[in-house]
Amino acid sequence: QQFDEFELAANLIKSRGGLIAIDAIFPETVGLVNLNKLHATFAKIFWRLGAEEILPAQRDEIKRMQNDGLIFVLARLDDESGIKVGQDLGITVFQGFCIDDLMESAKLEAMVT
Repeated sequence: QQFDEFELAANLIKSRGGLIAIDAIFPETVGLVNLNKLHATFAKIFWRLGAEEILPAQRDEIKRMQNDGLIFVLARLDDESGIKVGQDLGITVFQGFCIDDLMESAKLEAMVT
């Protein structure tokens, strides 16, 4: 909403070697904002009810931004369906309780073996 302030902060962050991440993108709004023009490296899409139908319809837009170097994070995953949809779209970074549970299970399994 305050693009001038965002641009000033983003330029300062990038001048110091930082990366820009855009948070709180909803499946319905993917592609409404040119994230590459904002010089974002990461963009976090919030998984929610209906995303399994909405995100695949944005496949071309997601692929275009990925080809331009944007890394999508699919966040707020509470079950494995989001992982499957994300992987089908070329998304490889995930976040949420489902991921926490999978990592905890893997850690426990490693301790047992």
